[in-house]
Amino acid sequence: MKINTIVLKVASRCNLNCSYCYVYNKGDETYKNKPKIFSKELTKILFNRILEYMNKYNINLYTIVFHGGEPLLAGLQYYKFFVETYEDIFSVTNKTINFVMQTNGTLLDEEFTQGLFELDISIGVSMDTTEATNSKYRVYHNNKSSYNEIKNGIDLCNKIVGNSGILSVINVQDSPNDTYLHLKSLKVNYANLLLPDENYNTITLNDTRGKIGQWLIEMFDLWFFDQDTNKPEISLFSDLILLILSLPHGNDIMGKGFGGTMIIETNGDIETNDTLRVCKPGITKSNFNIINDSLDTINDIPLAKLYYYAHHHLPKMCEECVLENICAGGYLINRYSDENGFNNESIYCEDIAKLICHVQNIIAKETYDDLGLKSINVKDVIEDIRNNKKTKYENKYLESF
Repeated sequence: MKINTIVLKVASRCNLNCSYCYVYNKGDETYKNKPKIFSKELTKILFNRILEYMNKYNINLYTIVFHGGEPLLAGLQYYKFFVETYEDIFSVTNKTINFVMQTNGTLLDEEFTQGLFELDISIGVSMDTTEATNSKYRVYHNNKSSYNEIKNGIDLCNKIVGNSGILSVINVQDSPNDTYLHLKSLKVNYANLLLPDENYNTITLNDTRGKIGQWLIEMFDLWFFDQDTNKPEISLFSDLILLILSLPHGNDIMGKGFGGTMIIETNGDIETNDTLRVCKPGITKSNFNIINDSLDTINDIPLAKLYYYAHHHLPKMCEECVLENICAGGYLINRYSDENGFNNESIYCEDIAKLICHVQNIIAKETYDDLGLKSINVKDVIEDIRNNKKTKYENKYLESF
């Protein structure tokens, strides 16, 4: 395992109360026992641990993603101190750390945005796919909509930074057309569409299976055939095209990449991807902390190993699927059940398959003379998937979590 990204939980609390949030509203309450802010005392320890890790594994470039909760709650002076500490420790090395922030954007004003820009901290904003959906699900603790404040934050990024990007959870209640027009109206440069953090235990409460695939197909067509040179980059789609063209690539949802990310909590605890909390409370908890432990103790956390190799340790039915090299089992979170652990196909298996087939058939049609890419019969693929499901293969490793 070689980890090159830390998601740093700068703040364990949030000024919003999004109904689908995996940190606060999916059953895990470990945040209540964490400090509200990652302390300045831990900052120097963290950078020394990172430098130690980079030297040991011969890594020259690392990434820290400021996350939460809501990382802007720490205040601008906190980030000035953070970057100054980094420069003091790393100035005599040939190692570099990139800084990224994922924020809900509500607290961005001109001073904060300009300050983050001058500190060379990239900004990504979390926002729902339309104003109506955002006003319904991304609300303050008094249920007031956060839309206007988030949009203001995006506008400031466009004005001061010169670009903007958003992260949105897919909501099939919003039409693909409304969603795409909303993205374009925001003038964002890029957008990352996320599958909902559902698994076999939770999907019955909001069962969108069979809908998400069609939604993504319609969304892809709107994006792919849009001739506007200023259209946003949608990484889910551009990554999928690269995978179909057999170019080495991958993300959490698809591809044969590795989960090269670890979490550092506000108290310094070392954990694996914290979205896995939605599987069951406390599943990401470890006994390691940066105060006493090096970062490579992540190798001793079984769940962290599974997350790192999630697209390589697959259920038997996924290994036998014709789309295995592209889908690679889907997002690990979507494979969990109390009964079988992670020894399941993704709950969105057929939706993902339909999207992959649709995109491949379009790319094949558009580029056949140049690449010789073949089209896929989606009905045959779905039939094979359903036949594979009829036999349940035991996998004690995947079932042990």
